Amino acid sequence: KGGAPPSLGTSALDELGDLSEYLQKRSITLVDADKSIRTTIRVLDSMATDPGPKLTNALKEIKNEMSYKNVILHSGNVPKINSAQFYKSLANNLKSRMMTSSSSNVSRNEKHRQDNEKTFKTLLDNIEKLNPKNWPLSNDGQIENIQFGDCNIRNLCQQFQIDEKSTIQSFRIYKMDLGKKEIPEDLKPLYKSIATIPVSTSECERNHVTTKNFIKYKNCCCSFIY
Repeated sequence: KGGAPPSLGTSALDELGDLSEYLQKRSITLVDADKSIRTTIRVLDSMATDPGPKLTNALKEIKNEMSYKNVILHSGNVPKINSAQFYKSLANNLKSRMMTSSSSNVSRNEKHRQDNEKTFKTLLDNIEKLNPKNWPLSNDGQIENIQFGDCNIRNLCQQFQIDEKSTIQSFRIYKMDLGKKEIPEDLKPLYKSIATIPVSTSECERNHVTTKNFIKYKNCCCSFIY
Protein backbone atom coordinates (compact mmCIF):
# COMPACT_ATOMS: atom_id res chain seq x y z
CA LYS A 1 0.00 0.00 0.00
CA GLY A 2 1.54 3.26 -1.04
CA GLY A 3 0.93 6.63 -2.53
CA ALA A 4 -1.40 9.21 -1.05
CA PRO A 5 -4.23 8.03 1.17
CA PRO A 6 -7.65 8.70 -0.43
CA SER A 7 -9.16 12.03 0.62
CA LEU A 8 -5.75 13.27 1.79
CA GLY A 9 -5.72 16.00 -0.84
CA THR A 10 -9.50 16.40 -0.80
CA SER A 11 -9.58 17.44 2.85
CA ALA A 12 -6.84 19.99 2.27
CA LEU A 13 -8.48 21.29 -0.91
CA ASP A 14 -11.78 21.71 0.93
CA GLU A 15 -10.12 23.95 3.50
CA LEU A 16 -8.20 25.92 0.88
CA GLY A 17 -11.30 26.16 -1.31
CA ASP A 18 -13.37 27.58 1.55
CA LEU A 19 -10.60 30.08 2.26
CA SER A 20 -10.42 31.09 -1.39
CA GLU A 21 -14.18 31.68 -1.60
CA TYR A 22 -14.12 33.74 1.59
CA LEU A 23 -11.26 35.91 0.34
CA GLN A 24 -13.16 36.62 -2.88
CA LYS A 25 -16.01 38.36 -1.07
CA ARG A 26 -16.19 42.01 -2.00
CA SER A 27 -17.17 42.98 1.54
CA ILE A 28 -14.17 41.34 3.22
CA THR A 29 -11.77 43.55 5.15
CA LEU A 30 -8.02 43.25 5.45
CA VAL A 31 -8.29 42.30 9.13
CA ASP A 32 -10.89 39.62 8.43
CA ALA A 33 -8.78 38.21 5.60
CA ASP A 34 -5.71 37.98 7.82
CA LYS A 35 -7.68 36.19 10.57
CA SER A 36 -9.20 33.80 8.06
CA ILE A 37 -5.81 32.85 6.61
CA ARG A 38 -4.32 32.33 10.07
CA THR A 39 -7.31 30.18 11.04
CA THR A 40 -6.85 28.00 7.96
CA ILE A 41 -3.16 27.60 8.79
CA ARG A 42 -4.04 26.38 12.27
CA VAL A 43 -6.67 24.00 10.88
CA LEU A 44 -4.19 22.47 8.42
CA ASP A 45 -1.60 22.24 11.17
CA SER A 46 -4.05 20.42 13.46
CA MET A 47 -4.98 17.99 10.68
CA ALA A 48 -1.52 16.45 11.10
CA THR A 49 -2.88 14.72 14.21
CA ASP A 50 -6.61 14.97 13.50
CA PRO A 51 -7.09 14.61 9.72
CA GLY A 52 -10.84 15.06 9.82
CA PRO A 53 -13.81 12.85 8.88
CA LYS A 54 -13.11 12.40 5.16
CA LEU A 55 -9.67 10.85 5.51
CA THR A 56 -10.67 8.91 8.62
CA ASN A 57 -13.70 7.36 6.90
CA ALA A 58 -11.68 6.62 3.76
CA LEU A 59 -9.02 4.77 5.74
CA LYS A 60 -11.70 2.74 7.51
CA GLU A 61 -13.22 1.77 4.17
CA ILE A 62 -9.84 0.71 2.82
CA LYS A 63 -9.01 -1.30 5.91
CA ASN A 64 -12.32 -3.15 5.88
CA GLU A 65 -12.89 -3.68 2.16
CA MET A 66 -9.64 -2.77 0.34
CA SER A 67 -11.70 -0.46 -1.85
CA TYR A 68 -12.57 3.20 -2.04
CA LYS A 69 -15.88 4.40 -3.51
CA ASN A 70 -16.39 0.98 -5.12
CA VAL A 71 -12.92 1.04 -6.70
CA ILE A 72 -10.79 -2.00 -5.83
CA LEU A 73 -7.36 -1.02 -4.50
CA HIS A 74 -4.17 -3.01 -4.99
CA SER A 75 -0.83 -2.99 -3.26
CA GLY A 76 1.95 -1.26 -5.16
CA ASN A 77 5.53 -0.08 -4.96
CA VAL A 78 4.64 3.61 -4.72
CA PRO A 79 6.17 5.19 -1.60
CA LYS A 80 3.60 5.97 1.05
CA ILE A 81 2.92 9.64 1.71
CA ASN A 82 3.09 10.70 5.34
CA SER A 83 -0.22 12.50 5.91
CA ALA A 84 1.03 14.34 9.00
CA GLN A 85 4.06 15.64 7.12
CA PHE A 86 1.83 16.59 4.18
CA TYR A 87 -0.47 18.77 6.30
CA LYS A 88 2.45 20.27 8.23
CA SER A 89 4.22 21.20 5.00
CA LEU A 90 1.03 22.69 3.59
CA ALA A 91 0.52 24.80 6.72
CA ASN A 92 4.14 25.98 6.70
CA ASN A 93 3.95 26.83 3.01
CA LEU A 94 0.81 28.88 3.52
CA LYS A 95 2.40 30.58 6.53
CA SER A 96 5.42 31.59 4.44
CA ARG A 97 3.05 33.24 1.96
CA MET A 98 1.19 35.29 4.54
CA MET A 99 0.31 38.80 3.46
CA THR A 100 2.87 41.52 4.09
CA SER A 101 3.25 45.09 2.89
CA SER A 102 4.72 43.93 -0.43
CA SER A 103 4.49 41.03 -2.83
CA SER A 104 6.29 37.83 -1.83
CA ASN A 105 8.39 37.94 -5.00
CA VAL A 106 9.66 41.50 -4.54
CA SER A 107 12.65 40.58 -2.45
CA ARG A 108 14.19 37.40 -1.13
CA ASN A 109 16.21 39.33 1.43
CA GLU A 110 15.20 38.09 4.89
CA LYS A 111 15.57 41.50 6.56
CA HIS A 112 13.45 43.11 3.86
CA ARG A 113 10.81 40.43 4.33
CA GLN A 114 10.79 40.93 8.10
CA ASP A 115 10.47 44.70 7.68
CA ASN A 116 7.51 44.23 5.33
CA GLU A 117 5.89 41.82 7.76
CA LYS A 118 6.36 44.26 10.63
CA THR A 119 4.85 47.08 8.57
CA PHE A 120 1.87 44.91 7.73
CA LYS A 121 1.30 43.92 11.37
CA THR A 122 1.48 47.58 12.38
CA LEU A 123 -1.12 48.42 9.74
CA LEU A 124 -3.44 45.70 11.05
CA ASP A 125 -2.97 46.90 14.62
CA ASN A 126 -3.83 50.46 13.60
CA ILE A 127 -6.96 49.34 11.77
CA GLU A 128 -8.05 47.18 14.70
CA LYS A 129 -8.34 50.31 16.86
CA LEU A 130 -11.32 51.40 14.75
CA ASN A 131 -13.31 48.40 15.95
CA PRO A 132 -15.52 49.32 18.94
CA LYS A 133 -15.12 45.76 20.26
CA ASN A 134 -11.47 46.56 20.98
CA TRP A 135 -12.13 49.70 23.02
CA PRO A 136 -11.51 49.35 26.79
CA LEU A 137 -14.53 50.35 28.87
CA SER A 138 -14.73 51.55 32.46
CA ASN A 139 -17.04 50.12 35.11
CA ASP A 140 -19.78 52.59 34.18
CA GLY A 141 -19.78 51.36 30.58
CA GLN A 142 -18.06 54.42 29.12
CA ILE A 143 -14.84 54.55 27.12
CA GLU A 144 -12.03 54.20 29.65
CA ASN A 145 -9.56 56.45 27.86
CA ILE A 146 -10.94 58.93 25.34
CA GLN A 147 -7.53 59.10 23.66
CA PHE A 148 -7.37 55.34 23.15
CA GLY A 149 -6.23 54.57 19.61
CA ASP A 150 -5.60 58.21 18.68
CA CYS A 151 -1.95 57.58 17.84
CA ASN A 152 -2.97 54.64 15.63
CA ILE A 153 -5.48 56.78 13.76
CA ARG A 154 -2.83 59.47 13.28
CA ASN A 155 -0.58 56.87 11.68
CA LEU A 156 -3.37 55.86 9.32
CA CYS A 157 -4.12 59.49 8.45
CA GLN A 158 -0.49 60.07 7.57
CA GLN A 159 -0.36 56.86 5.57
CA PHE A 160 -3.49 57.65 3.55
CA GLN A 161 -2.90 61.43 3.52
CA ILE A 162 -6.16 62.27 5.26
CA ASP A 163 -6.83 65.33 7.39
CA GLU A 164 -5.61 64.33 10.82
CA LYS A 165 -7.36 66.92 12.99
CA SER A 166 -10.92 66.37 11.78
CA THR A 167 -10.46 62.60 11.71
CA ILE A 168 -9.24 62.44 15.32
CA GLN A 169 -12.08 64.68 16.49
CA SER A 170 -14.64 62.48 14.75
CA PHE A 171 -12.99 59.35 16.10
CA ARG A 172 -13.33 60.67 19.66
CA ILE A 173 -17.00 61.47 19.10
CA TYR A 174 -17.45 57.97 17.71
CA LYS A 175 -15.83 56.56 20.86
CA MET A 176 -18.07 58.66 23.10
CA ASP A 177 -21.03 56.98 21.37
CA LEU A 178 -19.28 53.61 21.87
CA GLY A 179 -19.52 53.03 18.13
CA LYS A 180 -23.27 52.49 18.36
CA LYS A 181 -24.26 55.45 16.21
CA GLU A 182 -23.51 56.17 12.57
CA ILE A 183 -19.88 56.76 11.66
CA PRO A 184 -19.19 60.54 11.70
CA GLU A 185 -18.78 62.13 8.28
CA ASP A 186 -15.19 63.22 8.89
CA LEU A 187 -14.26 59.67 9.87
CA LYS A 188 -15.73 58.07 6.74
CA PRO A 189 -12.80 59.03 4.44
CA LEU A 190 -10.53 56.88 6.59
CA TYR A 191 -12.89 53.91 6.38
CA LYS A 192 -13.15 54.35 2.62
CA SER A 193 -9.37 54.52 2.27
CA ILE A 194 -8.94 51.31 4.24
CA ALA A 195 -11.58 49.64 2.07
CA THR A 196 -9.45 50.35 -1.02
CA ILE A 197 -6.64 48.08 0.23
CA PRO A 198 -6.78 45.00 -2.03
CA VAL A 199 -7.20 41.70 -0.20
CA SER A 200 -6.95 39.44 -3.25
CA THR A 201 -6.68 39.61 -7.03
CA SER A 202 -10.18 38.19 -7.52
CA GLU A 203 -11.73 41.54 -8.45
CA CYS A 204 -9.00 42.18 -11.02
CA GLU A 205 -9.51 38.71 -12.43
CA ARG A 206 -13.27 39.24 -12.67
CA ASN A 207 -12.77 42.49 -14.56
CA HIS A 208 -10.21 40.86 -16.84
CA VAL A 209 -12.56 37.99 -17.71
CA THR A 210 -15.47 40.37 -18.23
CA THR A 211 -13.42 42.55 -20.55
CA LYS A 212 -12.13 39.53 -22.44
CA ASN A 213 -15.64 38.16 -22.94
CA PHE A 214 -16.91 41.59 -23.93
CA ILE A 215 -14.31 41.90 -26.66
CA LYS A 216 -14.65 38.30 -27.78
CA TYR A 217 -18.41 37.97 -28.02
CA LYS A 218 -19.50 41.51 -28.73
CA ASN A 219 -16.68 42.18 -31.16
CA CYS A 220 -16.49 45.75 -29.99
CA CYS A 221 -13.76 48.27 -30.50
CA CYS A 222 -12.80 51.25 -28.41
CA SER A 223 -12.59 54.74 -29.82
CA PHE A 224 -10.82 57.62 -28.17
CA ILE A 225 -11.78 61.27 -28.37
CA TYR A 226 -8.88 63.67 -28.28
